[in-house]
Amino acid sequence: MQKKKTAIVTARMTPEVKQRLQERARDAGMTLTQYLIICGLGQEIVRVEGLDAVLSELKAQGSSTFTLSATTSCPPCYTMV
Repeated sequence: MQKKKTAIVTARMTPEVKQRLQERARDAGMTLTQYLIICGLGQEIVRVEGLDAVLSELKAQGSSTFTLSATTSCPPCYTMV
């Protein structure tokens, strides 16, 4: 279960700096809050383009990779499809 976020931090900056931070957050696929927290805690941001499509394909293949064999005599046996 995620902890409820109740603390608020306010920061003053120029509109240009705010715009740059928003762009970097968007490029990383994050909200500005997520981006600032990760950067502020010194964590590395890794973004892999096209990962959603790869994961979707792997999930689809994983569900059909192994099937229960109905023709063998040693329960449970698995065969590659």
